Amino acid sequence: MAVVMKVSGLTGESKLGEQEGWLPIEGFEWGATRNYTFTHGMAQVLSAAQLKEAVVRRQADSTSAQLWMQVTKQETLKVQVRWLRPKATEATHFLEVTLTNARVSSIEDASGGDRPIETVKFSYEEIEFIYFALDDSINAAQQVVTYELPKG
Repeated sequence: MAVVMKVSGLTGESKLGEQEGWLPIEGFEWGATRNYTFTHGMAQVLSAAQLKEAVVRRQADSTSAQLWMQVTKQETLKVQVRWLRPKATEATHFLEVTLTNARVSSIEDASGGDRPIETVKFSYEEIEFIYFALDDSINAAQQVVTYELPKG
């Protein structure tokens, strides 16, 4: 199963049909936390949800320098990540995560010999999940979840 990422303004090395020009990646992490305070005899206090930085792991390639430059530019970007499942004639995605108003907040490379592995972190203002419930013939129905950071 392949995972690919599209970053606005960058052209990656993927040759996978609909995802041609996307960046191949090896891993993607995201999450959120919300603090709850419970005091005996008092109502519970909820904090706003805190979205964690999205973390991408990928092999260094021809787009690495452009990603490094994004740390200094601090432009807002649209970032899409797709998980692909093989289909008879091409790959089809079954999960997509979109980060809106994203920025590259950090990038690091490490190598133990072969190609360096990059760790790229994105901060963002909105995240959307689209899950395509695939049946055995790879047909899908969508389930969409969106969360936007509160303004102000």
